[in-house]
Amino acid sequence: MKSKMITFKKALSLLVTTALILPLFSMTALAFTLADVTDINLSSYRPLSIWSDGNYIYVGTNAPSTSRELFALSFNGSSYNIEGQITTGFQDGADLWGDSNYIYMAENGNGLGAYSFDGANFTKLDSASNPSNVRGVWGDNTYVFTTGLSEGLFAYTFDGANISAPIDSIATTPNAEAYSVWGDGTYIYVANGQYGIAAYSFDGATFTELHTLDTASLTTALDIWGDGAYIYVSDQTNGVCAYTFNGSIFNEITCSDDTRSNSIVGGDGLIYSASHINGLYAYSFDGANFTLESSIDETANTTYDVWYDGTQYFHVANYNDNRVYAYQNTDYSPPVPEFNKYIYIAAVVLIMGFMVKVIPRARAKA
Repeated sequence: MKSKMITFKKALSLLVTTALILPLFSMTALAFTLADVTDINLSSYRPLSIWSDGNYIYVGTNAPSTSRELFALSFNGSSYNIEGQITTGFQDGADLWGDSNYIYMAENGNGLGAYSFDGANFTKLDSASNPSNVRGVWGDNTYVFTTGLSEGLFAYTFDGANISAPIDSIATTPNAEAYSVWGDGTYIYVANGQYGIAAYSFDGATFTELHTLDTASLTTALDIWGDGAYIYVSDQTNGVCAYTFNGSIFNEITCSDDTRSNSIVGGDGLIYSASHINGLYAYSFDGANFTLESSIDETANTTYDVWYDGTQYFHVANYNDNRVYAYQNTDYSPPVPEFNKYIYIAAVVLIMGFMVKVIPRARAKA
């Protein structure tokens, strides 16, 4: 009877171990197919930038002969609706970013604008005109950083009512053409146009330049973003380029192709590129090479910016036809959270330890 009990324990342990190990081998890369869901026409306003707080999708625009508008859209999975809009003057809405309370817009020609949105109405809270030609904006929930082309990189605070005077600014080198800014919590990175990329530290008072890199692969660096392992750069000629940064030196790994990239965003292990007249591209990156997983171009128009909502929808600002498009990954399934792998591994180790130590002791006692 005891011998049968030991056999049962062993079988149970093997069964549980198998059940725990199998998911490790099933966590392969997501299948990825893009399909058009819907779009919305913003009339005479041409979408330039797009960002979402999870509740609303915000769109900054350009207009050839009228004042520009900032839009708030809702999206229910099948259609958009305009929930609010505000006139922002005659300055382009070149970039958008927000924290949990406010929306910040890079108003090219007018500086930085801070807004709130209550679900129906925008309120412009303040603006900062230094620099005036703001092209990029990003923040770390303490400071707000902007890029101003030839004027370089700037840092501010915002208290809900007033944008501070610039805390510090620094001209990017060897020449300043600062298009966009992003940070990883430790360093601040700038896409510096035809002069490559740059990395800075910021201690709350002063910027320190750490490294600049200008290579033949970067004809015009337009956007920059990272996933914690690599830094990715949108280039006007060579698509998306990948780099590492060790705190003092950039190292270039490779570029995707010769397809222009205006902006990038990432999620679920992929990098999504607003690829100008080529639509939306989705790449995977294995640390050495990019692979084009899918692309879609329903409009043959200029795709300026892309936002990924973290589930299965991609929102794209298309300039030439005045529309925002929603694309869907029709193969989407929620990925297994990264930490589950370690739970599986820990559980397997514990059960194997049980099999090695406890079961032989039980057999010996029997």
